[in-house]
Amino acid sequence: MLDAHLLQAATLLVVQTSHELNEIETEYEELQHKYSPHIAFQVWEGGKTLRIHSANAPALPFASGGQGFSDSVIDGQGWRVYSSWDNSGEYLIHVAELADVREQLARTIARNLLQPVLISLPLLAILLWVAVARGLRPLVELTREVEQREPDNLAPLDAGAAPREVVPLIERLNRLFTRIAASIEEERRFTADAAHELRTPVAAIKAQAQVAQAASSKEERIHALDNVILGCDRAAHLIEQLLTLSRVDSLDGGVAEPCQLRSIAAEVIAALAPSALEKGVRLELLARDEVVLLGNPALLRVLLRNLLDNSVKHTAPGTSVQVSITHEGGKISLSVSDDG
Repeated sequence: MLDAHLLQAATLLVVQTSHELNEIETEYEELQHKYSPHIAFQVWEGGKTLRIHSANAPALPFASGGQGFSDSVIDGQGWRVYSSWDNSGEYLIHVAELADVREQLARTIARNLLQPVLISLPLLAILLWVAVARGLRPLVELTREVEQREPDNLAPLDAGAAPREVVPLIERLNRLFTRIAASIEEERRFTADAAHELRTPVAAIKAQAQVAQAASSKEERIHALDNVILGCDRAAHLIEQLLTLSRVDSLDGGVAEPCQLRSIAAEVIAALAPSALEKGVRLELLARDEVVLLGNPALLRVLLRNLLDNSVKHTAPGTSVQVSITHEGGKISLSVSDDG
């Protein structure tokens, strides 16, 4: 921008020099402006004889004679110079500006530009901090409320005073609280059911143990101890059923996947084979081909295991329990039959 100003001033001098050189005084007085002492010009005839110059211009030429912009140092002062010949090529015009003034002007412009920014940035930061703090206040209050809750407090959070952006988070937390409450309730119900179901067999075992302790004959003691073992077997069977019920409750019944029914039945029969052989019961699988259906394989295993376990327990030795799988007319059938 400053170089463009020098170029414009030199162009005006070229035009004036070409038409009115004889009417111009040899030395111009300084203009009454704060930057006037810092801007100077020279007009050299043939590039060698100084014809016109400003009052603050030195006697030496600003430049060596080339045309265009250049930098020079005269009497310890730096100048930014633009040189140009007139249209006739007879006069060389130099227009120069002190380099210190240009730097001072650049610093002044930079200071005037940066001063409002330096003042406004802290204010903007404070306003931004206040806005962010106000915007995050509901989230901070929500965090504090969740942190101060008792472990057994699963009541839904109030989303009425929360901002729109936080409402989905509160809704998901409330759904989580609902699932946790349902899970805790299931555990409490299972514990209560287990305690109720185990109370009777444990009391029977205790009673038979007391009978064995007070028995006066060996036969009576052995009979009482046999009843204790039978009661322990019944209690173990009851505990296994309760655990199976607990596993079934934890399974997702809505998940369906392809299940190979014949393979599942063979797996369950293999798991129960030792106890069946110990009682003298044969387990048979009647299925020619593999049958695939959509279902939950874990639930199918539990179902088939309970059916086979009950059949083995209530079937006389020397008999058999049959598991048959048929697929006719688009219908799949699974049946367990015994001789008990």
